[in-house]
Amino acid sequence: MKPTTRSESILKYSVYCLLFFVCVNSNAQNISGIINAYAKVNAIDSSGCPVNLTLDSVSKYTIGDTVLLIQMKGAIIDTTNSSSFGTILDYKNAGNYEFNIIAEINGNVVGLKYGLLKSYDPSGLVQLVRVPYYNNVTVTATLTAQPWNGNTGGVLVFQAAGTVTLNADIDVTNEGFKGGLASLEDSAPEKTDASYFYPITSALGGQKGESIAIVSSSKAVGRGADANGGGGANEWNNGGGGGANYAPGGMGGLRNPAYPVAFGGYKLNYSNVLNKIFLGGGGGGAHQDNNEGTNGTNGGGIIIIGANTLIGNGNAIKTNANAPPTVGSGDGAGGGGAGGTILLNSSTYNTALTIEANGGNGGNVPADSYGAGGGGSGGTIWTSSPLPVNVTTVTNGGAAGIWTSDGTVNGQAGQAGGLITGLKLQQSLFSAYGGTKAGTGQVVCQGSVAPLNVSGGISYVWSPSVYLSSSTGASVIASPTALGVYNYAVTVTDTNGCISTDTLSVRVVGFPGITACCNSTITSGQNDTIRVNPVLNTSVKWTPAAGLSCNTCTNPVAGPTITTLYYVTVESTNGCQSEDSVLVTVKEKCSGDVFIPDAFSPNNDTRNDIFYLNISNSGCIQTMNFQIFDRWGNNVFESTDLNSGWDGKYKGKELNEAVFIYQLQATLTDGTSINKKGNISLIK
Repeated sequence: MKPTTRSESILKYSVYCLLFFVCVNSNAQNISGIINAYAKVNAIDSSGCPVNLTLDSVSKYTIGDTVLLIQMKGAIIDTTNSSSFGTILDYKNAGNYEFNIIAEINGNVVGLKYGLLKSYDPSGLVQLVRVPYYNNVTVTATLTAQPWNGNTGGVLVFQAAGTVTLNADIDVTNEGFKGGLASLEDSAPEKTDASYFYPITSALGGQKGESIAIVSSSKAVGRGADANGGGGANEWNNGGGGGANYAPGGMGGLRNPAYPVAFGGYKLNYSNVLNKIFLGGGGGGAHQDNNEGTNGTNGGGIIIIGANTLIGNGNAIKTNANAPPTVGSGDGAGGGGAGGTILLNSSTYNTALTIEANGGNGGNVPADSYGAGGGGSGGTIWTSSPLPVNVTTVTNGGAAGIWTSDGTVNGQAGQAGGLITGLKLQQSLFSAYGGTKAGTGQVVCQGSVAPLNVSGGISYVWSPSVYLSSSTGASVIASPTALGVYNYAVTVTDTNGCISTDTLSVRVVGFPGITACCNSTITSGQNDTIRVNPVLNTSVKWTPAAGLSCNTCTNPVAGPTITTLYYVTVESTNGCQSEDSVLVTVKEKCSGDVFIPDAFSPNNDTRNDIFYLNISNSGCIQTMNFQIFDRWGNNVFESTDLNSGWDGKYKGKELNEAVFIYQLQATLTDGTSINKKGNISLIK
């Protein structure tokens, strides 16, 4: 299904659309089947502005379309008649890709809006793929691509600003490089020629699987691998080699151990630096003399999806390769194709999702007098960020074919594929971005700065320059002060003199307003509720967490064992934080136990010379009045301080031995009253 609305306007979705798409349809669209259009690029003129591509047909393209430019082949391989045949000497432009926008169409020539980031050679089979873009989109039935036909296809690509929901699978299984055909029927006497290649007209071997290299028809048959394509089986009735992608393909099986083996395809190099992508290699064809040998199978295709959120709903994204059919009798079997390549540029994955890039099994043969096929390697899964636990990845290598008569493995399995993270989709030369929020408006907290960056040009001019660190340059700092949205236009000139303008926005937001409450005093062993009143759509965190019933809720119960100052941080969805604090004071639990000695001896021997009260948990005393009287009723000592004691004197004069009367009246912090009377003996 083709999107109903397109626009040449540009927004930057640095999280979920690394390109400059406008996703203007607010309602979810339903898609299935084939949604891309494909055209072969016959010529490229990048000497001026715009870059011009001559296509075999422009009938399915419109000005404003986002397109993917990708080179499928063109690698240089070793072509000597040796075991090195097919090893990759230079990738050249094979695997290069980037996104752009159609700015103009004249006849069969389309002009691109932006300069090219990489080099392309049409002789290496370059195609232009129209890229649909959506706001939210639902896959309602199997979504697939046009199978690779030798010039175009094999690629499924689309973008969504919001959510991609899978109610069905996305599947480009077997849509990659083609498997090699089984040999022409070989009616010559049986022999074991070990050459690594033959001409396409020879019956001495099966065809090599298709790959990122273009092999001359004079060397298209035979056991030498063709880059990531599996080698074709040499005579007599041997099996073809498995195709390759992320890892090597398996060698083909043999009718007789003395016969020459078909090589599996060679692994391809993937890295975030090279950033090249490839179809899965085709399996090599079998050798036959009874017209029952099987072809190698196709490799898996390429899938590229950009979205903010992927909802799997238990469905799968697949780029597998199938196994050749089992040989009926009398001939060898073809090799399995390699799993393809999946690129996922998404920040969120919801519900169960399976991602598959499995190699095809080698073909089976009925008995030990024939060679089975080698397994294809697993493919490549490449993501912008690590995948969560609800996403399952499978990149198994294909199993070697067997003799069905007894289950014996004959041949070699393909090796497992792999998972890469750190994907950054190749944009065309002019790219403007401004941090993780660019496109919908980079959001910064008031008082913070916003880095704004562009690339791909030789000169850059920003307008307006207010609040910018500079009006020129690829990287500037915006420091707006007041709340609001600030739009900055940047004009970029590239090496071809092409001038492009884009706009980046910065939205300054305030800090969340909060009030924490309330300072309180508790007795040890008790607790109290503290709270914060944040604005909506914020997260809360209290520190320290000790003594709290919850440190991420708005109203935790606090029961610390010691006096604690609790800090609460409230963070908005924009990342802006505000902080407040609450003090919980802890007082000792009062027992009210009082010990009053019944004698003391103020004789200056430093032992028991001062009469003190002894009250446990003395910090619990809120008020007190302690009085001592002689037998005539004279008040010889009085104190309201627990730390103040009687030295046995009255009006500065030492008193003689006698019995005195004391009276204590005290109030504890918990409201308990203490009233005690008794006698004290003064002893000399």
